[in-house]
Amino acid sequence: MKFKNVFAVTASGAPNDSVVAVAQQLASQNEGRVSALMVAWMPALIMADGWVASPVWADIRAQTEARLILDLDALNSRLKAGLPATGTVEGDVVELGLLADAVSTRARHHDVTVVGCAQTHAQQRLAEAALFASGRPVMLAPTAWKPREIGRNIVVSWKPTRQAARALAEAANLLAHAYSVAVVQVDADHTEDDCLAAGGDVAAHLGRRGIKVHSCVLAPLGRSEARAVLDHAAAVDADLIVMGGYGRSRMSEFVFGGMTREMLRSANIPILMAH
Repeated sequence: MKFKNVFAVTASGAPNDSVVAVAQQLASQNEGRVSALMVAWMPALIMADGWVASPVWADIRAQTEARLILDLDALNSRLKAGLPATGTVEGDVVELGLLADAVSTRARHHDVTVVGCAQTHAQQRLAEAALFASGRPVMLAPTAWKPREIGRNIVVSWKPTRQAARALAEAANLLAHAYSVAVVQVDADHTEDDCLAAGGDVAAHLGRRGIKVHSCVLAPLGRSEARAVLDHAAAVDADLIVMGGYGRSRMSEFVFGGMTREMLRSANIPILMAH
């Protein structure tokens, strides 16, 4: 599937240039369009004596809405200055607890959702809302990303999981037009032979679809799995990483760190994820 209908999710008061740039790049490669949502964070309603809303909360909301209007104007100008056509551009003041619905309802009507790499807890919640609740793939946009074509030199971070298989399927069009595709596995929890077998199977699957692909096993060498993949992608000058998101339970990822969480924070090239 081509990513013609691209959805960019940005945050009011935060740097959004890379999110817009990645969304515009994807749309321009496919003669598509970019729609956008800008989210403004709102604290939960403050109650006084259990019944009456505090006037402080109303003041905070008014200030938040005013800032959102200004940031939306800047976002509109940025999108209209780009080459792809611009779809709807909306703003929404939401509490964190309602974020999943606000993002996922809109994301389901698009081919892919672009979000920024998570530097704060709120940004992580934004990325997770798109990844878990929408049923659509998510593209992570690194803060320091410099515009270039996406999907010509692809690293597939493979694990034999449902999430990784879904990400591979969502990337089908990009994989078909890439000049280099590398399937990599990190030899952390399994033997090298097991990794080679699993990587070889998925490489063979892609090869039967006419995709030129090779597979390799990465030695951790004291690094995390995420760092090993990111280092390899940088060494081969990859422009995209494809991977599944949250292979374990979210609570397990929270407690133990997890590859997805590290990728959300540390990615330096775009990452296509699916769950």
